[in-house]
Amino acid sequence: MADCRSAYGGSNPSPPFKYKFKSLNCVVLQGKGKVHEPIKGRLRIYIPSDVHKDSAFPFKPKEDVTIRIEGKRLIIEKIGD
Repeated sequence: MADCRSAYGGSNPSPPFKYKFKSLNCVVLQGKGKVHEPIKGRLRIYIPSDVHKDSAFPFKPKEDVTIRIEGKRLIIEKIGD
C-alpha cells in the first residue's frame, strides 16, 4: 500500500490532517507535544512517538533542519528542501 507522502506528492498535509486519494485514505497522526524549560540555553520540544513513527514524518534523528517563526506558527523544514 502506498504511503501518504507518495499520494500527496511528497509534502505533509496541513490541517485537518485527513485526505482521501482515490481509494487511498491517509491520516497523518497528530499528538500533544510539550515545550520543555531551556537547559543551558537550549529549548526542547517533545514530539509523541506515534507522530515521529508515522510513515509521513519527514525527519531522521540528528538531521539538520531550518527553524523559523511565521506569525504564531513554528515552521521546521529539512535543509535543502
